[in-house]
Amino acid sequence: MRVTVVVEQAWDPASIEVDPVSGEIDRRRAAPAPAAGSLEALELGLRLGTVGALFGLGPGAEVLLRSCLALAPGARAARAPDLASLAAALPGWPFDLVLAPQRSGDHGPGLIAPYLAGALDLAQATAVEHLEPGPEAGEITVRRRLGRGAREELALTLPAVVAVEPGVVTPRPASPAALLAAASAEVPTLPAAEAAGPRARLLGHRSPRPVAPRVAVPDPTLPAEARVAAVAGLEAGAEGRSEHRLVTGSAEEVAARIVELLERQGYL
Repeated sequence: MRVTVVVEQAWDPASIEVDPVSGEIDRRRAAPAPAAGSLEALELGLRLGTVGALFGLGPGAEVLLRSCLALAPGARAARAPDLASLAAALPGWPFDLVLAPQRSGDHGPGLIAPYLAGALDLAQATAVEHLEPGPEAGEITVRRRLGRGAREELALTLPAVVAVEPGVVTPRPASPAALLAAASAEVPTLPAAEAAGPRARLLGHRSPRPVAPRVAVPDPTLPAEARVAAVAGLEAGAEGRSEHRLVTGSAEEVAARIVELLERQGYL
């Protein structure tokens, strides 16, 4: 089986920081990392048959492609500037199966497999955790992850495109000698597609709201006033550095304390 593998070089989500003034990503701090599922797609391709071609997407994909060539030394490799150029070039690289990562750089569902399948009019399967040769010639059988733990098995007629979930197999390591040999391998860049159609443009990025701090659960054996003080970070009856204090007593005593505070602040 002739297998083509698409890998993507993304940014490690833990290294992404946004400038609070400009709202732009600070590229100086971003660390490159393979998109989740890229190395698993290569490992499955090596187990299925011959990996004849490797394509890389994303910034600095040449480095990732060379590390993949250390595992598939006989493969041809090329960097694709975008999905449109990859879809335009694939028909010239014979294949039976295209394997791509299921996840994008932010670990959400990726677009690589659906885009290629739609552009080339091929059968596709996403969120795949297992695949093997099918019962009939010219087929593969895949098992997909669905919502709420459900699974689905499909038989795809080749050629087809499959998106591989991360963590389904353990990628094999490359030997130091193979890595050194692949370090000097030539990795050309595919020509840009002439008719790429409309493309998405990044207009900005807004950071999510910060996660609320965790509050320690107070001792359930304490009285109610002490538990409230523990959650509020105060000691019962103690004065804080500001006007925060835990007030207990009857309704008249609490109201008198509020009036006293308002008078001191100049509201009354």
